[in-house]
Formats: sequence, C-alpha cells, structure tokens
Amino acid sequence: MDYEYDQDGNLTTRKNYNSFGGSTFELGGIYKYFYTSNNQLESWELYFNETDLIEVGTVTYNAEGKKLEELGTMGVSNQNLFANNLRMFPNPATDQFTIFSDKNIITAVDIVDTTGKVVLKETNLSVKEATLNTSTLQSGVYYIRVVSSKGIVTNKLVVQ
Repeated sequence: MDYEYDQDGNLTTRKNYNSFGGSTFELGGIYKYFYTSNNQLESWELYFNETDLIEVGTVTYNAEGKKLEELGTMGVSNQNLFANNLRMFPNPATDQFTIFSDKNIITAVDIVDTTGKVVLKETNLSVKEATLNTSTLQSGVYYIRVVSSKGIVTNKLVVQ
C-alpha cells in the first residue's frame, strides 16, 4: 500500500488498495483517510466518478481499531427501495444475465471480480432492463454494481 504524508509527517492518505489478498490496484477516485494525532486510522471515505461508485461510505474506528460507526451514501430506506425493485436472472448465469428494475432507470452496470477488477462495464445506459453477455468470463463468483438515480446496489453473480 502506498501512503502520503502532510508537511508535518502525519499520514494522510493511502493511494493503493489490495482486496482479498489479490492484486493491488490504484483507486480511481477521491479517497480520504482521517487519522488521529498519533497516526491511528480514525475513519475513511471513498468517492468515485459517475460511472463507478458515487461513494462507498465512511467508517469510524475507536482507539483499539474497532469499527464504531458506518455511514453509507444514502438513507437505508432509499437504498432498500432500490434493492427491492431490482431483479437479476438467471443466477447462476452461463452466457448472459438480465437486470430488471420496474421502478428505476438503470444508468450503469459493472461486473467486478473478487480481486476488485472491473471485468465488464456498461455505461451511459438509460433503461429499466439490461442484458449483459457473460460468455467471455471465467467460471466463478463476481459482483454486479448497478447504478441508478436512486442509488447503487451490489449483488453477487455466479458464472458457470
């Protein structure tokens, strides 16, 4: 992991992220880490551009490094409404799968592997239903990020 320090030598940000012990990749958005006076991680925030995640959230830690509070990008009720109106089928998928939302417009869909790498990206959508081709993907577990004007939902997809 790469670090940045302020003029007084205090740790301010981490530039790269290693997910699940896999490949290290540079985060492509604005990310902020907040530290206490003795350089202990206090909280973090991640923001990405419109075609990626809008915001992952904020996590606050106590002095022992235990998570105290986690805040998402929107109220839980809004996120749940979007998630409850989203259908994804078939799952497991072989050659393709469909995402359907009867009440929200889907604006982008990403398929992300377990290392955090985006392996398929559909942007500039404005649809209630999107069918994505998975025939070129290796068999395994993936995460689907679906973006709409109501928020972002992440679901697990199994490709056979």
